[in-house]
Amino acid sequence: MTGPMPPRRGMLASTRGSMAVEFAFVLVPFLLIVFGLLQVGVTFGAMAALNEAATETARALELEYPDDPPTAEDVLLEARTRFKGPDPNRVAAELDNGSAGQILRLTYDVPLLIPILDWNVSRLRAAALVGG
Repeated sequence: MTGPMPPRRGMLASTRGSMAVEFAFVLVPFLLIVFGLLQVGVTFGAMAALNEAATETARALELEYPDDPPTAEDVLLEARTRFKGPDPNRVAAELDNGSAGQILRLTYDVPLLIPILDWNVSRLRAAALVGG
């Protein structure tokens, strides 16, 4: 017959750091999920703001420039003042001639909440018809 096992000695018996390691294993995926959800919210908010800015800019251009076409700087300034998103300086605007009238196209590069190497998450696009 064998007796009770002798107690372990040394590093195998110690469990002092196991809680910190388990916490690190849980914390990293949890933070990825939280920041991912926040990023999706910011992106959808920017998309809604860009669509509204395109509509409002097209309406303003139609009212303010009924006879002569606006310059590219005027279009960009109008779009940036009507964009209610996180960073209006990231909005780019162009005005093209279409068959039914002029087409306003806005683009916006959505930044990451945690900047990593100056990456952009996505490029959003919106368009609106000016005149017609």
